Parts: sequence; C-alpha cells; structure tokens
Amino acid sequence: MMKALRSNTKVIIWIIVVAFVGTIVFAWGMDLTRGRGGVALGIVGSVNGEEIPLRQFGMTVDRIIEKQRQQEPEKDFTDSDYRAARREAWNSYLQEMLQYQQVETKGIRLTDQELVDFLKHYPPEEVYQIEYFLTDDRFDYQKYLQAMADPNFEPLWIQLEGLVRPRLISFKLQEYIGGMVRVSNLDVQEDYIRDNERIKVNYGLVPLKDFDITQIKIDSQQVIDYYNSHTDDYWREEQARYVTLSLSKKPSSRDEARAFEEIAEIKRELDAGGDYTEIANTRTQDPSGKGKGGELGWFGRGAMVAAFDSAAFAMAVGEISPPIKTRFGYHIIRKTDERTSASGVDDVHAAHILIQPQLSQETLDNLEVTIDRFLTEVTHDNYDSLLAAYDFGGEQSRRITRHGSIPGIAASKELIEWLFTAPAWTFSSVYDTDNDFRIFRTDGVTPAGVSPLEDVYSGVERTRRVEKQKQLALEKTGKVYDRLVAGDAFADACAAEKVQTKESAFFARTGRIPGMGQDPNFIGIAFTLSDARKFSKPIMTQAGAVVMEYRDRLAAKLEGFEAEKDSLQLKAASGLRSAYWDRWFNELIRESEIVDYRQELFGEKM
Repeated sequence: MMKALRSNTKVIIWIIVVAFVGTIVFAWGMDLTRGRGGVALGIVGSVNGEEIPLRQFGMTVDRIIEKQRQQEPEKDFTDSDYRAARREAWNSYLQEMLQYQQVETKGIRLTDQELVDFLKHYPPEEVYQIEYFLTDDRFDYQKYLQAMADPNFEPLWIQLEGLVRPRLISFKLQEYIGGMVRVSNLDVQEDYIRDNERIKVNYGLVPLKDFDITQIKIDSQQVIDYYNSHTDDYWREEQARYVTLSLSKKPSSRDEARAFEEIAEIKRELDAGGDYTEIANTRTQDPSGKGKGGELGWFGRGAMVAAFDSAAFAMAVGEISPPIKTRFGYHIIRKTDERTSASGVDDVHAAHILIQPQLSQETLDNLEVTIDRFLTEVTHDNYDSLLAAYDFGGEQSRRITRHGSIPGIAASKELIEWLFTAPAWTFSSVYDTDNDFRIFRTDGVTPAGVSPLEDVYSGVERTRRVEKQKQLALEKTGKVYDRLVAGDAFADACAAEKVQTKESAFFARTGRIPGMGQDPNFIGIAFTLSDARKFSKPIMTQAGAVVMEYRDRLAAKLEGFEAEKDSLQLKAASGLRSAYWDRWFNELIRESEIVDYRQELFGEKM
C-alpha cells in the first residue's frame, strides 16, 4: 500500500483548501499584505515567490460559497458573502503555503509508518460515510482495518493520503515550534488560585426593556446632530441601482401532469398485484429509498410534511395509499407497522414511492420565449401590466458597488460594468442561471459620498433611541449608587428607586451567572470589589444597567491543586503554545514576501 502512496506524494499540498485541522484559530481579518505591483496575468498573489493561480483561487471561493448554499439553501447571497469567501480563501492559501514552506525549510518529514499508524488508529472523518464501512448504518472499525490490507482499496488510501499527510505534517510543525514552550509549577499554581477564587455579590438590575424604545422621543435636531458628528459611519462608495427580474425554472402544469400520470401508472401496477418493494427500488425518485424498497423507517407525528403525515397515520397497517401530493412531488405510501411509545406518542413505520415533476425542455423553451417577448414589448407605460402578465417573480431593487458581485452570474464583472455605464431604465440581455432566467434593469448611479440624511434617517434615529435607552437605565442605577454613597443599605436604596435586586451564588472568573451569562464587564467589575470597596458604580451589561454590592469572597484551596496539577499544566502549556504559535506565525507573515492583487482584481480593502 505504501508503495502506491509514495508514488502519489507529488500532490500539491497547498491546493487542499482548509485541509489542516489544527487547534490554532487564526484571525481572518489581519492585514496580510506587504506590497503590490502590476497585476500579473492569471494570479491573485504570491507567497515568497510561489504564485496563487487566479483560476484555482476562484474555484476555492466557489467551493466555500457552495458549501454555505448547502447549509442555507434559502439564503440570497450578497456582495459581503463573496467578499468574506474571498477573504477566507486568501487566508487559507496564505496559511497553508507558509506552513508548507516552513516544513520544507526545517526538514520536517512524515514517515510512511507514521502515516499508516495514524490511519489505523484514527480513521479520517471522510471514511465514516462510505457505505462499505457501515454495518447497520454505523461505522464498522473491523471492516475499515480489513480494507487497509485489501489491494482493491488502494485508490482510496491514495486519496486519503492527500488529505491526511498535510494535516499530520502541519501538526508536526506546530509541535516543533511549540516545543520550546515550558510552564513552571508556580505559574500553574497561580492560575489555579486565580481561576478557583469565588465571589458573591448582590446586584440591582435595570433591564433595557423597562424603557419602551418606541416611546423614547428623539427630535429631528438630535438626529441631525448625531448624523453630522458621525458622517464617517455613513460614507458609501459609488453604487449602481438596478432591478432584477426573473422567471424561475420550475416545472410547468404540463410537467406536473406528466408526473401525476407516472404516479397513477405506478398505482395501477400496484393494484394489479405488482411488488411494492421491486417497483420502489426501480421507480422511486427519492435517492434514500433506492435499493431499500422506499423504506423511511420509524417516524412520529409532525416529522413529515402535513399531507404525508396525515395520510400515513390515518392508514391501516399493510395499506397502500392513493397518490398524495406534497411540495416534494407525488407519493404512494405503504404503511408497514405502527406503535405507541411509553410516552404515548404514536410512531409509524412506512415506505414510499416518490415521483417528482421534472422540468422539461419544452418548459425551458417557453420561458425563453416569454422573456424575449417581454424585452421586445416592454415600455414605461406597460411595464407593470407585463410583469403580471408574464408571471415574473417579484422585482428586486438592489444597489451594488463596482467591486461587488452578483450571485449566480458567472460574468458578473461585465454585468456590473454595464450597470454603471448603461443609461437608466435600460434592460440587459438574458442571463441563464441554474435556477432561473434573469434580466436586469438599470436605475441610475449614486455617486460616492456620505449617504444623504433622508436615506439613513430611520437608522440614525434608532441608534439615538438605543443610546437614550441605555442612558435612562444607567441614570436609574446611578440614583441607587448615590443613595449607597449617602449611607443607605443596598436593599433599601434599590427599593427606593424601584430597582429589582438579585443575589448571585459564588462564581468564578470563568463561571456563569443566571440571567447574566459570562458577561465580561459584570464579572470583571465584581472581582474588583472587596470590604474596602463595597459598591460598584453603574455599569452596562448585556442584561441591562447594573450596580453591585460586595458580599463575600472564597479563596482558592490548594488541597485540590496536586490532584489537578498535571492536567492543568498540560492545559496551560497548550494555551501558551497556541499563543507562541500565533506570535511566531504573525512574525513569519511580516518577514515573508507576500504580493496581494485582491484590491486590483476585486476591489477588496486590505
């Protein structure tokens, strides 16, 4: 196996995006560039003379966006999402290339035996979903071990080496750099004492919700004054205004009819004695049911969409349903069992055959004809009526900068340039995307500058209201503090100002306070209190304005230190190594020759 692995070690490690699974978290937002020249053709930058190809960089950005699309299929991706993806891709390349270069410089190597041992004892995450390694839908470690000795699996191990080898080499580099870090027993003991000290306080809390933000009066002059003193917050780049019109690529009524006829035909076959399992295996369009007779397993009420759920629970065991329509398509359900759990909740075991309406070429052709006809006929006067007549999706008014991008449009740079240069109320040509046919209408260009007050008035007004809300809460706790300074007891001072009081349990610097969480401002101020400084001044926390009274403090006991010393030392060393790695890596960045063309190519601000 290792002979095959060695023959494939020419895999270019740094193109495996986000391959490292280290414990170090890098700050994505750092300014990582040192110099720029003219943009070299076909590259996005270079690291110590090693180029980052523009095409591969673009593919990496697309993979990042596609992964996000799978996680949030309903999300409308904006310019900021693409900027974030480009930033993530850039930092991934930079980190991997610098680490790989350091690995070469320092002569760090990973032996074949080390790789095999790691694969044997730590199966990579990627193999856990391979069907061959599953027994009863669970990963079977014995099957995995057997496959390691099976020559038929050689292509898999070659592929896994490309993923795992750079990860392990990266770990070795981190160990090499962090190997100089040492933690003394005294350092660990001091951390133990600090982390195990406990404090108890009383506190008066004035939640922000006590002041209805909609009832807070902000006059126009306050809005104007705030706007005039914060103009930098409202600066905007030059923007093209445009409208997107789209015709969705969804099955037509004729496509729906074809799907219904197919499911009806299947129902006739079943009624004539056809074998449900065999038909489901060959005809269902639900991938999870292929080869499994359409099996869905057990599910409770509400687990399926309403129409499916109602039918499945109303059927008798062994019954086969007529065609049932849901947003997924047409289903024929077979109920195989039912049960009642100990909690009294009914469960059903069922299978289904799914036929989905398929978008036909006829429908696509009709959509293209429709959008071409619209472009031929549209005028200012008939615009609204044509939108309704041709069934366009709701028009979407948007703004974009010259450095933005339009999701789903491969040639978005050319389109954006057109949006900035074409006269207002001009229509674009048709763009064919995965999900729709799209056209764009220009609405003019807004020059760069501070946004006019009328455009941001509501946002400025809300900002002022939130500030006023915090001010009112702090003023109320301030009255409590004044009473405390005058000699009132804490409970009396809070009661006089109608401020609710709470008593905390003993908590540590790393602890949580009910209703307050791990608010750093609350915890930090609490640990400054003592018998000599009994009350805090009003502070703002995530729960609202607070004033505190010191109650008690518990010093850490060293009896438990010896039992925890080793694990604490490991934890402390890990933290110090992480910090040392960050410093070392940041210094490596500063010393490296990094050329970054993102601003020239995409308009990214460095």
